[in-house]
Amino acid sequence: MQLMNHNPNTKDQFISIRIQNVLFGLSVQHVQDVIYTPKMSTVPLCPVTIRGLLNLRGRIVTAIDLGIILDLDSAVDSSDANKSVMSVILDVNNELYSFIVDSVGEVITIDSYSIEKKPSNLDERWKQFTFGVYRYEEELMVILDENKIFAEALFKTGS
Repeated sequence: MQLMNHNPNTKDQFISIRIQNVLFGLSVQHVQDVIYTPKMSTVPLCPVTIRGLLNLRGRIVTAIDLGIILDLDSAVDSSDANKSVMSVILDVNNELYSFIVDSVGEVITIDSYSIEKKPSNLDERWKQFTFGVYRYEEELMVILDENKIFAEALFKTGS
């Protein structure tokens, strides 16, 4: 499943997302929609990273919790009942997936050469799911690698 062509001589677009107030960038290459997360149906015996299934205009969407993958708190398990979580809907090989996040920002165009290597002090867990970081305004945006996220979410079993 090839998602992002990371060529250092191009411009890429990323949608900014937040999980536990940490800024991440996600390639817009396969983003189809951004919605407030509707009610999900749970799926027994699935990996812990799969939060359930969504119905999006008659299509089934597999909901993946990025907070769990990145060892951050899950947006879905928040004790704030009034908190709305967002879903970034991706169409990959004609299958729909949802990345559940706390909030979604704007689309940012980045010169690929502006993406810096992963800092040596970046959390080891995060290093395996990122391309690098980008200096965005007053903070760093961690650029996520969708290929590795899908591999972790769909094929890892655990509690």
